[in-house]
Amino acid sequence: MKTTRRRAVRRSTRNSRGLSLTELLLGSLLLGVSLAVVAELMALCVMANVKLTRQFDAQAAARIAVDRIKRDVRMAQSIQTEITIDKDNYPSEIKRLTAQKLILHMPIHYLDKRNDPVDSQYSPGSALNPLNGITLKGYYEVVYDLVADSQRPGEFVLQMTCEKNELGPVDETCSYRKEVLRTNPQRIVSGIIGPLEVNAATGSPPRIFSYISKRPNTSIYPGRLDMLKDVALVNTSAVRGISLVGVDLEVKRTDVDAQTAESSTVLDKTLGVHAEVGLRLPPASFGTPMDDLYETTN
Repeated sequence: MKTTRRRAVRRSTRNSRGLSLTELLLGSLLLGVSLAVVAELMALCVMANVKLTRQFDAQAAARIAVDRIKRDVRMAQSIQTEITIDKDNYPSEIKRLTAQKLILHMPIHYLDKRNDPVDSQYSPGSALNPLNGITLKGYYEVVYDLVADSQRPGEFVLQMTCEKNELGPVDETCSYRKEVLRTNPQRIVSGIIGPLEVNAATGSPPRIFSYISKRPNTSIYPGRLDMLKDVALVNTSAVRGISLVGVDLEVKRTDVDAQTAESSTVLDKTLGVHAEVGLRLPPASFGTPMDDLYETTN
């Protein structure tokens, strides 16, 4: 009985003393390791979320831009070699068809203001005007132009400019986008970094447009679709035969607020998009362009 009582007293005394220093240090160590693991997992989750967000943003921006270009190409009557943009209070500017510029000749169609969702007089309950869709005199020249981003070295911005050319009295109500101002090009997508040519010099602009033409029957490869060389884009006869337009975008998304080394190497996301779209109208008769105007000759 006395032995049992002594053991009980010793246990009670030991328990009342609390944890030893060794036990306390070991517990603190285990807690610190656990917190470090949890913090690392949280950091990985945050980085994964940032990457996915940027990837989604790049994909959405590129797809929206490509879809808009495809819609305009399908609507276009033809592709032009060059046009002159007359800006209000600014000098006129000549734009030429290149791998960085797409020039579309767009028809103008009538659209009743009451049936136009972007017009202030739009009335959802109004009956559709049977005249909607008729072609008016005049046309639009729509230019998609790749320019360097002044705020982000090495990146480019795709802009769209719309020039209205009237051949006669034209109703101000028309089917093309009214929000486009001649003196204020509209930004379509930013953060473009490619595609670049092999061994391209630093600062070279990406080649985002390519032009595919059907060879004339007088060619040694009649009817075959081949890509036009850059030197052919000043040839009106060759440009008139373009059947397809290729669009390639490599869009980069980075942290807007913090341009750190980690941000530019770890969290950046780049997404590439490719599309080919044909003109709605068949190519006009375009003579006999020389075979050396095409990328492929065999």
